[in-house]
Amino acid sequence: MSVIRLLLLLVKVERETIDKLDELVCEGRGDDQYKQLFATVYVLLAATILHAGSLYFFFSAMHH
Repeated sequence: MSVIRLLLLLVKVERETIDKLDELVCEGRGDDQYKQLFATVYVLLAATILHAGSLYFFFSAMHH
């Protein structure tokens, strides 16, 4: 799977998760602290995927 596809999938998952969290918070079944924690974890995950993609392209270029 390409890095671009992974990023698009990540964006889709983020949207769906945030929509669900908003629903839970509006119903009184979630909290803003959890949403903040999710956002932090999401940013770290996205950075990890971008870094892995950069390494992939770097090492691929070295072997050609």
